Amino acid sequence: MPVLGIDVGAATTKAVVMADGEILSWYIMQTGHDINEASETVISQTLAKTTFSKDELDYIVSTGYGRNGVRFANKAITEILCHAKGAYWMMPETR
Repeated sequence: MPVLGIDVGAATTKAVVMADGEILSWYIMQTGHDINEASETVISQTLAKTTFSKDELDYIVSTGYGRNGVRFANKAITEILCHAKGAYWMMPETR
């Protein structure tokens, strides 16, 4: 069950692929002037380090300044929610 998270910020665009709670791959690059181009590049570079294609991903979530411009995302959520989920993933005892 591979999933992908993409953070399109004003300065950098980041992506991570996870499966079964484990990080499989990640990639970071400068966003530049074209959010769509940055999104496509970061996902292709992240997936190139795995055996998965975009079609094999079960779910894609976008966040960051350009989250609503990621056309292939299943859902766009705020950075605050992503930070909370990330903190809980790293430290499940956190409340």
